[in-house]
Amino acid sequence: RTTLSENQPPKTIAGRLSATDPDVNSSIAITFADGNGSTHNQLFTLDANGSLLTKVTLDFETNATELTIRVRATDEHNASMEKTFTIAVTNVVEDLDGDGIEDFYDSDDDGDGFNDADELAMGTDPRDAQSMGNRPPDEITLSHSRIAEGRPPGDLVGKLRASDPDDPNATATYAYALVDGNGSTGNHLFSVDQNGTLRTANVLDHETNASHVVRVRVADELNASMEKNFVIEVIDLPEQNATQDEQAPIALPAWLADAQPVGEHAPEWFTSTWFGSFHRTSSPWLYHSELGWVYALSDGSGNAWIWKEGQGWLWTGKDLYHYLYRNGDGVWIYFLSRRNGRPYFYNFSTGKVE
Repeated sequence: RTTLSENQPPKTIAGRLSATDPDVNSSIAITFADGNGSTHNQLFTLDANGSLLTKVTLDFETNATELTIRVRATDEHNASMEKTFTIAVTNVVEDLDGDGIEDFYDSDDDGDGFNDADELAMGTDPRDAQSMGNRPPDEITLSHSRIAEGRPPGDLVGKLRASDPDDPNATATYAYALVDGNGSTGNHLFSVDQNGTLRTANVLDHETNASHVVRVRVADELNASMEKNFVIEVIDLPEQNATQDEQAPIALPAWLADAQPVGEHAPEWFTSTWFGSFHRTSSPWLYHSELGWVYALSDGSGNAWIWKEGQGWLWTGKDLYHYLYRNGDGVWIYFLSRRNGRPYFYNFSTGKVE
């Protein structure tokens, strides 16, 4: 039995074999022999002097740790004997990135954050921390995919956001663009900037098209990219029966006295410095760009009571909003933002978002 450390290069001496013969001055040749114990003969060679040499680099984790060979000693008269020997392969701790996990069991030998198998697939070196691959983004999301008809060009639809398996902390920079391809039929009606802000490029009309499809590409800093289609829903708003010339101006309530028309492309839309953008109707119903449909009445003191589905009656005003008092349970809530088609509020009583 002899011992040999793993990872030695081929032709490393594992030991020396010698034979004795009771006949004086005999000539003995030592060779490998088949038979019981010859399992690993192919991993070694023998030279004319009986030196046992490795033929390959032995690995503790891959090869058996106890290697057996069978050799035959033959004299000049062809008389012979055979014997089995054991070579023990000992472990050498290999931990390239020093993380305490031996490389054989470590899925990321060089500690660069890329799985060894993925690096091999990408053609990079899994044992070189400077040899890093780049995977494309794997998802794009859109914060809001609904917009009311009649809004002026340049109105915000939503924010695009990419996720990337190489960017777990979401700190990388991505470039967004509308691209041709399957699902790009509505691209000409929208625009997107490099930061992923999707806006209208035309006035949209629900009666003409209730939805449009856009195709978006996102590329990472190394220009690896993916594409995805989004359906933008156009919300139907009440139509005025009279022509523009026949319409009488609809007076705005006192609590919205600061509101100004958005522009000629959207005559029914107004913007308040504190309440934001809304679509007026001939009734107390308003379509707010973030809150959605609300039924609003003046409280007689410059503030307003607003009924919102799911919230009931809410009280707010110029010096209060985004704070709203909810009459149903007597708590104050704070409007945070609109995401995925619904508004979110912070409840000061429960300390939770709802």
